[in-house]
Amino acid sequence: MNESLDISPAIERRASRRGTRKVLFLMIAPVVLLALIPLYGILFPPLVDLPEHLIISKLLWEKLSGTTQLDLELPFFLGYRLFPVFMMIVMPFCKVWGISFIYLPRIVAMTLISLHATVVVTIFWAELKDRSWKSGSLAVCLALPAVVCMYSACWFIGFVNYTMAITLLVPAVLLSERFLRSGKMADAAWLFLVLLLVYIAHPFAPTFWILWCLGRALAAMTTRTLGGEWKKLLFLGVIFLPIVLYHALETAGTKLGASKAFLNQPIILSINDWYYVRLRGLWDGVFLQADAAADPRIFGLLAIGFILFATILALRSRQALARNLMLSVVFLIAGSSWVNERAIPIPDGHWIAYDYRFSSTIYVIGLVVSGLVLVRLWPAATDDSRYRIMIVCVAAMSVFASALHLVEVRKAYKRFDGPARKYMAKVFNYEQPIGIFLPRSGYHPDGSFLNHYVCLKQPDCNSYGTTFSKGISGNLYPVKVKSPKRQPTAR
Repeated sequence: MNESLDISPAIERRASRRGTRKVLFLMIAPVVLLALIPLYGILFPPLVDLPEHLIISKLLWEKLSGTTQLDLELPFFLGYRLFPVFMMIVMPFCKVWGISFIYLPRIVAMTLISLHATVVVTIFWAELKDRSWKSGSLAVCLALPAVVCMYSACWFIGFVNYTMAITLLVPAVLLSERFLRSGKMADAAWLFLVLLLVYIAHPFAPTFWILWCLGRALAAMTTRTLGGEWKKLLFLGVIFLPIVLYHALETAGTKLGASKAFLNQPIILSINDWYYVRLRGLWDGVFLQADAAADPRIFGLLAIGFILFATILALRSRQALARNLMLSVVFLIAGSSWVNERAIPIPDGHWIAYDYRFSSTIYVIGLVVSGLVLVRLWPAATDDSRYRIMIVCVAAMSVFASALHLVEVRKAYKRFDGPARKYMAKVFNYEQPIGIFLPRSGYHPDGSFLNHYVCLKQPDCNSYGTTFSKGISGNLYPVKVKSPKRQPTAR
Protein backbone atom coordinates (compact mmCIF):
# COMPACT_ATOMS: atom_id res chain seq x y z
CA MET A 1 0.00 0.00 0.00
CA ASN A 2 1.22 3.51 -0.78
CA GLU A 3 1.86 5.59 2.29
CA SER A 4 -0.24 8.75 2.53
CA LEU A 5 1.56 12.05 1.95
CA ASP A 6 1.81 14.21 5.04
CA ILE A 7 1.07 17.78 3.89
CA SER A 8 0.50 19.28 7.32
CA PRO A 9 4.00 20.88 7.55
CA ALA A 10 3.48 22.67 4.23
CA ILE A 11 0.06 23.88 5.36
CA GLU A 12 1.56 25.12 8.63
CA ARG A 13 4.31 27.01 6.75
CA ARG A 14 1.75 28.71 4.47
CA ALA A 15 -0.38 29.61 7.47
CA SER A 16 2.68 31.00 9.22
CA ARG A 17 3.56 33.16 6.22
CA ARG A 18 0.00 34.45 6.02
CA GLY A 19 0.13 35.21 9.73
CA THR A 20 3.38 37.18 9.47
CA ARG A 21 2.06 39.13 6.46
CA LYS A 22 -1.06 39.93 8.46
CA VAL A 23 1.06 41.20 11.35
CA LEU A 24 3.08 43.34 8.92
CA PHE A 25 -0.05 44.85 7.39
CA LEU A 26 -1.54 45.55 10.80
CA MET A 27 1.71 47.28 11.77
CA ILE A 28 1.93 49.41 8.62
CA ALA A 29 -1.74 50.47 8.36
CA PRO A 30 -2.07 52.38 11.67
CA VAL A 31 1.32 54.06 11.27
CA VAL A 32 0.44 55.28 7.77
CA LEU A 33 -2.95 56.54 8.96
CA LEU A 34 -1.31 58.40 11.85
CA ALA A 35 1.49 59.80 9.68
CA LEU A 36 -1.06 61.30 7.30
CA ILE A 37 -2.85 63.29 10.02
CA PRO A 38 -1.32 66.66 8.94
CA LEU A 39 -2.53 66.12 5.34
CA TYR A 40 -6.15 65.07 5.80
CA GLY A 41 -8.36 67.58 4.01
CA ILE A 42 -5.39 69.78 3.07
CA LEU A 43 -5.42 70.85 -0.59
CA PHE A 44 -2.26 73.00 -0.63
CA PRO A 45 0.37 71.83 1.87
CA PRO A 46 2.95 74.60 2.36
CA LEU A 47 5.86 72.84 0.63
CA VAL A 48 7.76 75.64 -1.05
CA ASP A 49 9.61 73.85 -3.86
CA LEU A 50 6.86 71.34 -4.64
CA PRO A 51 5.14 73.52 -7.32
CA GLU A 52 8.35 73.74 -9.33
CA HIS A 53 8.95 69.99 -9.17
CA LEU A 54 5.37 69.29 -10.24
CA ILE A 55 5.62 71.73 -13.15
CA ILE A 56 8.81 70.15 -14.44
CA SER A 57 7.37 66.64 -14.10
CA LYS A 58 4.27 67.82 -15.97
CA LEU A 59 6.41 69.16 -18.82
CA LEU A 60 8.25 65.83 -18.94
CA TRP A 61 4.96 63.94 -19.08
CA GLU A 62 3.73 66.19 -21.90
CA LYS A 63 6.99 65.59 -23.77
CA LEU A 64 6.82 61.81 -23.38
CA SER A 65 3.12 61.69 -24.28
CA GLY A 66 3.71 63.78 -27.42
CA THR A 67 1.27 66.53 -26.45
CA THR A 68 3.73 69.40 -26.01
CA GLN A 69 4.24 72.16 -28.56
CA LEU A 70 7.52 73.22 -26.97
CA ASP A 71 10.99 72.47 -28.24
CA LEU A 72 12.02 70.21 -25.36
CA GLU A 73 14.76 67.64 -24.99
CA LEU A 74 15.52 64.96 -22.40
CA PRO A 75 18.94 65.12 -20.70
CA PHE A 76 20.14 61.66 -19.73
CA PHE A 77 21.82 62.54 -16.45
CA LEU A 78 20.71 60.02 -13.80
CA GLY A 79 20.60 62.36 -10.81
CA TYR A 80 17.33 63.93 -9.65
CA ARG A 81 15.30 61.53 -11.78
CA LEU A 82 13.51 59.30 -9.27
CA PHE A 83 10.74 61.76 -8.43
CA PRO A 84 9.99 62.56 -12.10
CA VAL A 85 9.83 58.81 -12.83
CA PHE A 86 7.40 58.45 -9.94
CA MET A 87 5.30 61.28 -11.40
CA MET A 88 5.19 59.47 -14.76
CA ILE A 89 3.03 56.93 -12.90
CA VAL A 90 0.95 59.41 -10.92
CA MET A 91 0.02 61.77 -13.76
CA PRO A 92 -1.31 59.14 -16.20
CA PHE A 93 -3.21 57.58 -13.29
CA CYS A 94 -4.90 60.93 -12.58
CA LYS A 95 -5.62 61.40 -16.28
CA VAL A 96 -7.22 57.98 -16.68
CA TRP A 97 -9.43 58.41 -13.62
CA GLY A 98 -10.35 62.00 -14.37
CA ILE A 99 -8.62 63.44 -11.30
CA SER A 100 -7.76 67.11 -11.69
CA PHE A 101 -4.07 67.98 -11.46
CA ILE A 102 -5.05 70.56 -8.86
CA TYR A 103 -5.06 67.65 -6.41
CA LEU A 104 -1.47 66.65 -7.24
CA PRO A 105 0.09 68.50 -4.27
CA ARG A 106 -2.09 66.53 -1.86
CA ILE A 107 -1.68 63.22 -3.72
CA VAL A 108 2.09 63.52 -3.95
CA ALA A 109 2.56 64.54 -0.32
CA MET A 110 0.35 61.73 1.00
CA THR A 111 2.01 59.13 -1.22
CA LEU A 112 5.55 60.08 -0.21
CA ILE A 113 4.71 60.07 3.50
CA SER A 114 2.96 56.71 3.13
CA LEU A 115 5.98 55.29 1.30
CA HIS A 116 8.33 56.48 4.03
CA ALA A 117 6.13 55.00 6.76
CA THR A 118 5.89 51.68 4.89
CA VAL A 119 9.66 51.41 4.43
CA VAL A 120 10.42 52.24 8.08
CA VAL A 121 7.81 49.89 9.56
CA THR A 122 8.80 47.04 7.21
CA ILE A 123 12.41 47.40 8.37
CA PHE A 124 11.30 47.19 12.01
CA TRP A 125 9.12 44.18 11.24
CA ALA A 126 12.04 42.41 9.54
CA GLU A 127 14.13 42.97 12.68
CA LEU A 128 11.63 41.26 14.97
CA LYS A 129 12.69 37.83 16.16
CA ASP A 130 9.39 37.21 17.91
CA ARG A 131 6.61 38.41 15.58
CA SER A 132 3.93 38.33 18.23
CA TRP A 133 1.34 41.05 18.79
CA LYS A 134 3.23 42.30 21.84
CA SER A 135 6.54 42.66 19.99
CA GLY A 136 4.82 44.11 16.94
CA SER A 137 3.05 46.75 19.04
CA LEU A 138 6.32 47.71 20.73
CA ALA A 139 8.04 47.99 17.34
CA VAL A 140 5.25 50.25 16.02
CA CYS A 141 5.62 52.58 19.00
CA LEU A 142 9.40 52.74 18.59
CA ALA A 143 9.14 53.23 14.81
CA LEU A 144 6.66 56.10 15.03
CA PRO A 145 9.22 58.89 15.77
CA ALA A 146 11.31 57.82 12.76
CA VAL A 147 8.21 58.15 10.57
CA VAL A 148 6.91 61.38 12.05
CA CYS A 149 10.28 63.14 11.86
CA MET A 150 9.94 63.27 8.07
CA TYR A 151 7.91 66.39 8.83
CA SER A 152 11.08 68.44 9.21
CA ALA A 153 13.06 71.06 7.31
CA CYS A 154 13.56 69.31 3.94
CA TRP A 155 9.93 68.25 3.81
CA PHE A 156 8.63 71.72 4.61
CA ILE A 157 10.75 73.38 1.95
CA GLY A 158 9.48 70.86 -0.60
CA PHE A 159 12.72 69.04 -1.44
CA VAL A 160 10.82 66.05 -2.77
CA ASN A 161 13.89 64.61 -4.50
CA TYR A 162 15.85 64.71 -1.27
CA THR A 163 13.07 63.40 0.96
CA MET A 164 12.78 60.36 -1.31
CA ALA A 165 16.53 59.94 -0.92
CA ILE A 166 16.23 60.06 2.89
CA THR A 167 13.71 57.22 2.78
CA LEU A 168 16.15 55.16 0.72
CA LEU A 169 19.17 56.07 2.87
CA VAL A 170 17.70 54.02 5.71
CA PRO A 171 17.86 50.62 3.91
CA ALA A 172 21.25 51.65 2.48
CA VAL A 173 22.66 52.09 5.99
CA LEU A 174 21.16 48.82 7.22
CA LEU A 175 22.29 46.88 4.14
CA SER A 176 25.80 48.19 4.78
CA GLU A 177 25.64 46.74 8.27
CA ARG A 178 24.28 43.49 6.89
CA PHE A 179 27.18 43.26 4.45
CA LEU A 180 29.67 43.93 7.26
CA ARG A 181 28.23 40.95 9.12
CA SER A 182 27.91 38.54 6.21
CA GLY A 183 30.46 39.65 3.62
CA LYS A 184 28.23 38.10 0.94
CA MET A 185 28.29 39.43 -2.63
CA ALA A 186 24.50 39.19 -2.75
CA ASP A 187 24.29 41.73 0.08
CA ALA A 188 26.86 43.90 -1.70
CA ALA A 189 24.75 43.79 -4.88
CA TRP A 190 21.61 44.83 -3.00
CA LEU A 191 23.54 47.64 -1.33
CA PHE A 192 24.79 48.93 -4.68
CA LEU A 193 21.27 48.89 -6.10
CA VAL A 194 19.87 50.88 -3.17
CA LEU A 195 22.77 53.36 -3.28
CA LEU A 196 22.14 53.83 -6.98
CA LEU A 197 18.49 54.63 -6.22
CA VAL A 198 19.61 57.10 -3.53
CA TYR A 199 21.85 58.78 -6.10
CA ILE A 200 19.08 58.86 -8.71
CA ALA A 201 16.80 60.48 -6.13
CA HIS A 202 19.38 63.12 -5.19
CA PRO A 203 23.13 63.04 -5.97
CA PHE A 204 24.05 64.81 -2.73
CA ALA A 205 22.27 62.34 -0.44
CA PRO A 206 24.98 59.61 -0.66
CA THR A 207 27.27 62.08 1.15
CA PHE A 208 25.54 61.11 4.38
CA TRP A 209 26.02 57.41 3.64
CA ILE A 210 29.74 58.13 3.27
CA LEU A 211 29.71 59.98 6.60
CA TRP A 212 27.90 57.00 8.13
CA CYS A 213 30.60 54.63 6.86
CA LEU A 214 33.32 56.84 8.36
CA GLY A 215 31.44 56.88 11.65
CA ARG A 216 31.02 53.11 11.44
CA ALA A 217 34.79 52.70 11.03
CA LEU A 218 35.40 54.88 14.10
CA ALA A 219 32.84 52.81 16.01
CA ALA A 220 34.66 49.61 15.04
CA MET A 221 37.91 51.10 16.30
CA THR A 222 36.25 52.12 19.57
CA THR A 223 34.71 48.68 20.19
CA ARG A 224 37.85 46.86 18.93
CA THR A 225 36.03 45.03 16.16
CA LEU A 226 37.97 46.69 13.36
CA GLY A 227 40.29 43.72 12.97
CA GLY A 228 37.50 41.54 11.62
CA GLU A 229 35.78 44.27 9.60
CA TRP A 230 38.41 46.50 7.99
CA LYS A 231 38.46 44.63 4.68
CA LYS A 232 34.68 44.80 4.36
CA LEU A 233 34.69 48.47 5.37
CA LEU A 234 37.14 49.18 2.56
CA PHE A 235 35.01 47.15 0.18
CA LEU A 236 32.10 49.49 0.89
CA GLY A 237 34.13 52.09 -0.98
CA VAL A 238 34.54 49.70 -3.90
CA ILE A 239 30.76 49.21 -4.01
CA PHE A 240 30.21 52.95 -4.22
CA LEU A 241 33.09 53.69 -6.62
CA PRO A 242 31.10 53.18 -9.90
CA ILE A 243 28.60 55.85 -8.80
CA VAL A 244 31.42 58.28 -7.96
CA LEU A 245 33.09 57.71 -11.31
CA TYR A 246 29.81 58.12 -13.18
CA HIS A 247 29.06 61.41 -11.46
CA ALA A 248 32.57 62.77 -12.05
CA LEU A 249 32.56 61.87 -15.75
CA GLU A 250 28.97 62.98 -16.39
CA THR A 251 29.30 66.40 -14.74
CA ALA A 252 32.82 67.31 -15.82
CA GLY A 253 32.81 70.49 -17.88
CA THR A 254 29.04 71.05 -17.46
CA LYS A 255 26.92 73.38 -15.34
CA LEU A 256 26.59 70.52 -12.86
CA GLY A 257 30.33 70.34 -12.36
CA ALA A 258 31.77 71.51 -9.05
CA SER A 259 32.95 75.10 -8.90
CA LYS A 260 36.25 76.14 -7.31
CA ALA A 261 34.56 78.33 -4.72
CA PHE A 262 35.09 75.67 -2.04
CA LEU A 263 38.87 76.00 -2.20
CA ASN A 264 40.56 77.66 0.77
CA GLN A 265 37.42 77.24 2.89
CA PRO A 266 37.65 75.63 6.36
CA ILE A 267 36.31 72.10 6.32
CA ILE A 268 34.61 72.40 9.71
CA LEU A 269 32.63 75.13 11.41
CA SER A 270 33.81 77.12 14.37
CA ILE A 271 32.80 75.67 17.74
CA ASN A 272 30.40 78.58 18.27
CA ASP A 273 28.60 78.04 14.93
CA TRP A 274 28.66 74.27 15.37
CA TYR A 275 26.85 74.45 18.69
CA TYR A 276 24.47 77.37 18.21
CA VAL A 277 23.58 76.85 14.55
CA ARG A 278 23.64 73.06 14.21
CA LEU A 279 23.46 71.12 17.48
CA ARG A 280 21.23 73.52 19.35
CA GLY A 281 18.80 73.51 16.44
CA LEU A 282 18.36 69.75 16.78
CA TRP A 283 16.86 69.80 20.24
CA ASP A 284 15.14 73.18 20.34
CA GLY A 285 12.94 72.21 17.38
CA VAL A 286 14.11 74.82 14.86
CA PHE A 287 14.41 72.25 12.07
CA LEU A 288 11.02 70.74 12.95
CA GLN A 289 9.03 73.98 12.92
CA ALA A 290 6.40 73.96 10.17
CA ASP A 291 5.75 77.69 10.59
CA ALA A 292 6.51 80.49 13.02
CA ALA A 293 3.58 79.59 15.28
CA ALA A 294 4.41 75.87 15.60
CA ASP A 295 6.16 74.60 18.73
CA PRO A 296 7.83 71.22 18.15
CA ARG A 297 10.30 71.42 21.07
CA ILE A 298 8.83 68.44 22.90
CA PHE A 299 9.33 66.19 19.91
CA GLY A 300 12.83 67.61 19.36
CA LEU A 301 13.80 66.81 22.95
CA LEU A 302 12.22 63.35 22.64
CA ALA A 303 14.23 62.66 19.49
CA ILE A 304 17.54 63.51 21.18
CA GLY A 305 16.56 61.69 24.38
CA PHE A 306 15.48 58.64 22.37
CA ILE A 307 18.89 58.44 20.69
CA LEU A 308 20.77 59.00 23.97
CA PHE A 309 18.74 56.32 25.76
CA ALA A 310 19.39 53.77 23.00
CA THR A 311 23.09 54.68 23.07
CA ILE A 312 23.42 54.20 26.82
CA LEU A 313 21.50 50.94 26.73
CA ALA A 314 23.60 49.65 23.82
CA LEU A 315 26.89 50.52 25.52
CA ARG A 316 25.78 48.66 28.65
CA SER A 317 24.77 45.61 26.65
CA ARG A 318 26.98 42.75 25.49
CA GLN A 319 25.94 43.04 21.87
CA ALA A 320 28.77 44.37 19.71
CA LEU A 321 26.33 45.10 16.88
CA ALA A 322 24.18 47.36 19.09
CA ARG A 323 27.26 49.21 20.37
CA ASN A 324 28.64 49.72 16.85
CA LEU A 325 25.30 50.96 15.53
CA MET A 326 24.73 53.53 18.26
CA LEU A 327 28.31 54.77 18.25
CA SER A 328 27.97 55.18 14.48
CA VAL A 329 24.89 57.34 15.05
CA VAL A 330 26.77 59.46 17.58
CA PHE A 331 29.74 59.90 15.22
CA LEU A 332 27.38 60.67 12.32
CA ILE A 333 25.65 63.42 14.30
CA ALA A 334 28.91 64.90 15.52
CA GLY A 335 30.69 64.61 12.16
CA SER A 336 27.94 65.73 9.81
CA SER A 337 26.93 68.63 12.05
CA TRP A 338 30.49 69.99 11.98
CA VAL A 339 30.79 70.12 8.18
CA ASN A 340 31.14 73.59 6.68
CA GLU A 341 28.86 73.64 3.63
CA ARG A 342 31.09 76.24 1.96
CA ALA A 343 33.82 73.62 1.75
CA ILE A 344 31.60 71.25 -0.26
CA PRO A 345 32.28 71.34 -4.03
CA ILE A 346 28.90 72.15 -5.60
CA PRO A 347 27.94 73.75 -8.93
CA ASP A 348 27.99 77.54 -9.29
CA GLY A 349 24.72 79.28 -8.53
CA HIS A 350 23.29 76.38 -6.50
CA TRP A 351 22.23 76.42 -2.87
CA ILE A 352 22.97 73.26 -0.96
CA ALA A 353 20.72 74.07 2.05
CA TYR A 354 23.02 71.93 4.17
CA ASP A 355 21.36 72.76 7.50
CA TYR A 356 18.00 71.53 6.21
CA ARG A 357 19.43 68.38 4.66
CA PHE A 358 21.67 67.56 7.62
CA SER A 359 18.93 67.91 10.22
CA SER A 360 16.29 65.96 8.29
CA THR A 361 18.73 63.14 7.54
CA ILE A 362 20.00 62.94 11.11
CA TYR A 363 16.53 62.72 12.58
CA VAL A 364 15.48 59.85 10.31
CA ILE A 365 18.66 57.75 10.43
CA GLY A 366 19.23 58.37 14.13
CA LEU A 367 15.69 57.48 15.16
CA VAL A 368 15.44 54.43 12.89
CA VAL A 369 18.72 52.95 14.11
CA SER A 370 17.94 53.77 17.76
CA GLY A 371 14.51 52.15 17.50
CA LEU A 372 15.96 49.04 15.88
CA VAL A 373 18.60 48.75 18.61
CA LEU A 374 15.88 48.90 21.27
CA VAL A 375 13.91 46.24 19.40
CA ARG A 376 17.03 44.02 19.30
CA LEU A 377 17.67 44.57 23.01
CA TRP A 378 14.06 43.92 24.02
CA PRO A 379 14.34 40.09 24.42
CA ALA A 380 17.33 40.55 26.73
CA ALA A 381 15.57 43.37 28.58
CA THR A 382 12.68 41.08 29.49
CA ASP A 383 15.04 39.36 31.94
CA ASP A 384 15.60 42.65 33.76
CA SER A 385 12.45 44.41 34.92
CA ARG A 386 14.21 47.80 35.10
CA TYR A 387 15.20 47.77 31.42
CA ARG A 388 11.81 46.39 30.42
CA ILE A 389 9.99 49.20 32.22
CA MET A 390 12.33 51.85 30.75
CA ILE A 391 11.86 50.62 27.17
CA VAL A 392 8.08 50.52 27.60
CA CYS A 393 8.15 54.06 29.03
CA VAL A 394 10.29 55.27 26.10
CA ALA A 395 7.84 53.64 23.67
CA ALA A 396 4.90 55.36 25.38
CA MET A 397 6.66 58.75 25.34
CA SER A 398 7.50 58.21 21.67
CA VAL A 399 3.83 57.85 20.81
CA PHE A 400 2.90 60.89 22.89
CA ALA A 401 5.61 63.18 21.45
CA SER A 402 4.97 61.95 17.89
CA ALA A 403 1.26 62.70 18.26
CA LEU A 404 2.07 66.21 19.51
CA HIS A 405 4.32 66.85 16.51
CA LEU A 406 1.68 65.61 14.08
CA VAL A 407 -0.90 67.90 15.69
CA GLU A 408 1.47 70.89 15.52
CA VAL A 409 2.17 70.26 11.83
CA ARG A 410 -1.53 69.86 11.08
CA LYS A 411 -2.32 73.16 12.79
CA ALA A 412 0.32 74.86 10.66
CA TYR A 413 -1.02 73.26 7.48
CA LYS A 414 -4.60 74.32 8.31
CA ARG A 415 -3.43 77.87 9.00
CA PHE A 416 -1.97 77.90 5.51
CA ASP A 417 -4.54 75.89 3.57
CA GLY A 418 -7.55 78.10 4.35
CA PRO A 419 -6.21 81.34 2.82
CA ALA A 420 -4.31 79.33 0.17
CA ARG A 421 -7.58 77.99 -1.27
CA LYS A 422 -8.96 81.52 -1.59
CA TYR A 423 -5.65 82.73 -3.01
CA MET A 424 -5.49 80.03 -5.67
CA ALA A 425 -9.17 80.42 -6.57
CA LYS A 426 -8.34 83.94 -7.72
CA VAL A 427 -5.12 82.86 -9.43
CA PHE A 428 -6.93 80.12 -11.37
CA ASN A 429 -9.47 82.74 -12.48
CA TYR A 430 -6.63 85.04 -13.62
CA GLU A 431 -7.42 87.56 -10.90
CA GLN A 432 -4.98 89.32 -8.60
CA PRO A 433 -5.22 87.76 -5.09
CA ILE A 434 -5.37 91.17 -3.45
CA GLY A 435 -6.16 91.26 0.26
CA ILE A 436 -5.42 87.57 0.89
CA PHE A 437 -2.50 87.13 3.27
CA LEU A 438 -0.73 83.78 3.58
CA PRO A 439 1.04 82.75 6.79
CA ARG A 440 4.80 83.20 6.72
CA SER A 441 7.37 80.56 7.61
CA GLY A 442 11.12 80.30 7.90
CA TYR A 443 11.14 78.72 4.45
CA HIS A 444 9.30 81.42 2.52
CA PRO A 445 8.38 84.97 3.57
CA ASP A 446 4.99 85.36 1.90
CA GLY A 447 3.69 82.13 0.34
CA SER A 448 3.79 83.50 -3.20
CA PHE A 449 5.26 80.19 -4.42
CA LEU A 450 1.61 79.14 -4.77
CA ASN A 451 1.44 81.21 -7.98
CA HIS A 452 3.35 78.44 -9.77
CA TYR A 453 0.44 76.04 -9.31
CA VAL A 454 -1.35 77.89 -12.12
CA CYS A 455 0.57 75.62 -14.49
CA LEU A 456 -1.33 72.60 -13.20
CA LYS A 457 -4.28 73.82 -15.31
CA GLN A 458 -2.32 74.94 -18.38
CA PRO A 459 -0.44 72.88 -21.00
CA ASP A 460 3.16 73.71 -21.95
CA CYS A 461 3.48 76.02 -18.96
CA ASN A 462 6.18 76.99 -16.54
CA SER A 463 5.54 79.90 -14.23
CA TYR A 464 8.05 82.74 -14.40
CA GLY A 465 10.62 82.80 -11.61
CA THR A 466 11.46 79.12 -11.24
CA THR A 467 15.02 77.91 -11.77
CA PHE A 468 13.74 75.98 -14.79
CA SER A 469 12.36 79.08 -16.50
CA LYS A 470 15.65 80.89 -15.86
CA GLY A 471 17.52 78.11 -17.66
CA ILE A 472 20.45 78.10 -15.23
CA SER A 473 20.52 74.43 -14.30
CA GLY A 474 21.63 72.68 -17.46
CA ASN A 475 20.94 68.96 -17.22
CA LEU A 476 19.75 69.20 -13.63
CA TYR A 477 16.14 68.55 -14.59
CA PRO A 478 14.75 65.62 -16.62
CA VAL A 479 13.60 67.98 -19.40
CA LYS A 480 14.94 71.25 -20.77
CA VAL A 481 14.14 73.75 -23.50
CA LYS A 482 16.35 73.48 -26.59
CA SER A 483 15.75 77.00 -27.80
CA PRO A 484 15.94 79.85 -25.24
CA LYS A 485 13.51 81.80 -27.45
CA ARG A 486 10.75 79.32 -26.70
CA GLN A 487 10.80 79.37 -22.92
CA PRO A 488 7.49 78.10 -21.50
CA THR A 489 5.57 80.69 -19.47
CA ALA A 490 2.33 80.80 -17.58
CA ARG A 491 -0.51 82.29 -19.57
